[in-house]
Amino acid sequence: MSRTKRYEPDRSSWTARHSELVDGLSAKAHRTWAEDALLACLSVLGNASSDEGHLVSVKDAWSGPGDQISVVYTPPYMTIVIGLRRTRTTPALWEYGDFSGPEFPYTSTQFGENVASRDMGEPLGNTTFLFVDSAGIQWWGDFEFPEM
Repeated sequence: MSRTKRYEPDRSSWTARHSELVDGLSAKAHRTWAEDALLACLSVLGNASSDEGHLVSVKDAWSGPGDQISVVYTPPYMTIVIGLRRTRTTPALWEYGDFSGPEFPYTSTQFGENVASRDMGEPLGNTTFLFVDSAGIQWWGDFEFPEM
């Protein structure tokens, strides 16, 4: 009987926190939609096929409330710390396949992989639109920010 080898991301460029986050999410017996999406996002980063995702340095990440994921990171070719927040219902840069918009019934894995590849794996061109929080993190993405 042949077994399909389970995909294992290349962790060579990951921060210790990045590995800790993936290990913690992977160990959970039951994950929410957002936790699955976050795990997919973090797992794709570090894979050379995710655009420039292998150059992203993850500082922290979390899921919730609801179907929201947030990642604090240093983007490719930059030294600033950026925060990205995406929700299932408002994926502004949704480009999975030839479909667009939240009407497409994408999975949590597809959503997370898209966030990693299309949002985080592409260098930011313009940083003048970023929202700066009280900790000095420069945020972009979905801009309804709950108290942090």
